[in-house]
Amino acid sequence: RDLGEQHRGAHGRRPGQAMSVNFDREWRIDELLDDAMLGRVAPAISLLLGGDAAIIDGQGRSLWGIAAEGARREPVVLELEPIGYLLSESATQPVLAAARSLLELLLRTQVRFKMASNLHLEAVAEDVTNRQVVPFLKRLAQAGG
Repeated sequence: RDLGEQHRGAHGRRPGQAMSVNFDREWRIDELLDDAMLGRVAPAISLLLGGDAAIIDGQGRSLWGIAAEGARREPVVLELEPIGYLLSESATQPVLAAARSLLELLLRTQVRFKMASNLHLEAVAEDVTNRQVVPFLKRLAQAGG
């Protein structure tokens, strides 16, 4: 038997089998806007919106800023459902919608970056499996172990 065909890598597939990154994954806004990204983006959005802004997730938890009681809100949508909301009391609705569009563009870029990063990590794991584990198993089989 060919042990290389029996061995499954870290991601549950055989060496040489197509990579299985789930490109339909639904991302949460807090996964895409970590603290470092929020620290760079949120103040700029706040300035664009006239001084007050808040970003909340789909469940209403605050990621950044303080949502004023009467704040307007724009849904942040990457696929079909909102993953969060951009809120502002000072911005007009058209300005808030424009800022939300910019935020969505940024988030889509983050999704592509994270997908590429995950694909790279999977490729490295596949390479390690092909270069180290499979030859080791073949040597082991030839040695009678």
